[in-house]
Amino acid sequence: MRDKKVLKLFTLISVSIIFISLTPVDADINFQLKSSIEQNGISCFFSQKHHVGKFVNGDYWVVGPVMLTRVSAKKAPEKINDYVGIMINPRVSNEQGYDSRSAGYNPALAVTLPRKVNPGDSIVLTTSLKKIGGNEGTFLYDAIVITIVDAPQSGDKFRPPYSRPSRLERSGVDPLIYSSNDLVWDYLKSLPKPFRAPSLRESARLVERVWLDHWKGAGFIGSRIHPLNNMRDYGRDIAANLSEVALQLMLDYSREEKNKLLISLVQIGIDFYGIALDGGVWIADGGHNSGRKFPIVFAGLLLNNSDMLNIQQKFYRKNKSIEGYQYRFAEDGQTYYYDDAYLPDYADVVTNRRAAGVEDKKSVAVKGVRGWIGKLNGGKGDAALWRLTEWTMNGTYVAEHEHIPLELWQPLSGGSDSHPKSESYRRCCTSKAWIGYCLALRLMGEKAVQSWNHNAFFDYCYRFMEEDDSMFTALLAKKYKRSYDARQGSSLTEFVDDMWKMYGKKYIPFKK
Repeated sequence: MRDKKVLKLFTLISVSIIFISLTPVDADINFQLKSSIEQNGISCFFSQKHHVGKFVNGDYWVVGPVMLTRVSAKKAPEKINDYVGIMINPRVSNEQGYDSRSAGYNPALAVTLPRKVNPGDSIVLTTSLKKIGGNEGTFLYDAIVITIVDAPQSGDKFRPPYSRPSRLERSGVDPLIYSSNDLVWDYLKSLPKPFRAPSLRESARLVERVWLDHWKGAGFIGSRIHPLNNMRDYGRDIAANLSEVALQLMLDYSREEKNKLLISLVQIGIDFYGIALDGGVWIADGGHNSGRKFPIVFAGLLLNNSDMLNIQQKFYRKNKSIEGYQYRFAEDGQTYYYDDAYLPDYADVVTNRRAAGVEDKKSVAVKGVRGWIGKLNGGKGDAALWRLTEWTMNGTYVAEHEHIPLELWQPLSGGSDSHPKSESYRRCCTSKAWIGYCLALRLMGEKAVQSWNHNAFFDYCYRFMEEDDSMFTALLAKKYKRSYDARQGSSLTEFVDDMWKMYGKKYIPFKK
């Protein structure tokens, strides 16, 4: 009897060994069998146990297909609802299924349970505020992404973008899953820290959670899907956070210390790249759309991915219509050179009306007239200039104006609450937020600057930090009878200001 038991046990062990040998698993893959997962207080439940693991950024993958049966939110602060919004494979559009109180809600996009979810699918789950919050107004508080895969993933892999045009439809390698083993660390510098550098932990918290930004055209309404516990809702503040993170990665921390920050920033770049592939645009539109190009270019450099690096060239519109745009990214649309090819030639109407003492009803965009503002400081005028947007609004104004004398400037729409050619936006809500990642790209080297592919952006940032604007500000205040507290020569944070003083002054403009 004992021999039979021994034989039975030996047979069982042998079969197990054979089974294991026929089921190879990468040594770097760590997973568990689980029927539920929880992240950031949001839980989801499946009908049975599945292999579950994490991508390199900490987001979950689950081997599927799966049957999603229930979701819940951990007991949250009083201001947070316990409702969990669900979308699967959100596409770039003007609709969302997260919260019925927010703009563009489409109940058809709100996932009802139970729901079968297949490999290649991304599940986005959100919690909401009880009352609208943020600078721009959003109901979303937190968000996580769960990716269904067809096989366990190794721990070096980035999560694929949650929003993209095409997905894994059969067994195989997902072309939008990248490896952290491929990161080119040489782009990151090891510069001495300024005294007022924030902690890496503080900076990491700015970018460690998913940034939802798949609203078509982004802008003011697009901020309504920005979860406040994950990201800032206003583009200026998004850009300011990225400026801090970018410069932190240029300092003399060890690789181990930088790793979490680097992984998080590259993941945001991958997500924004997926949105761009699906038709996402972040055109020049006041302070709303800054900060989306930098993570894509940064990720493209660190992953040595030519498709990411060519994103601007790939989607550049060469023919600008009266209500159109040339650039898909705000920073490029808002900076230009006085002699850009698409500007119309010098218009005699400008000088004629000026001589006659008649103010033009529109600021006339002209080519070949250097920026007028720099002449106040005894120079020939500025080469790199700024505009609110690059399209006309109902035919009432033309955006390009900084090359034209101040007396010909007009308010945007003539209303008493309008900004004179949006000078306030230039000072408060765009330029100051760009300085950090502009400097980071310069520090990363020539390929980084070339990959950005818009030198006017770098030259304008240099001008903003180095040009004395006191005389111009006084004239502007006199003309429009208003003061401008936000001045050139500084960013939005002391840290970025210190970094510019230490490392930014040496970079001379490309065009003078």
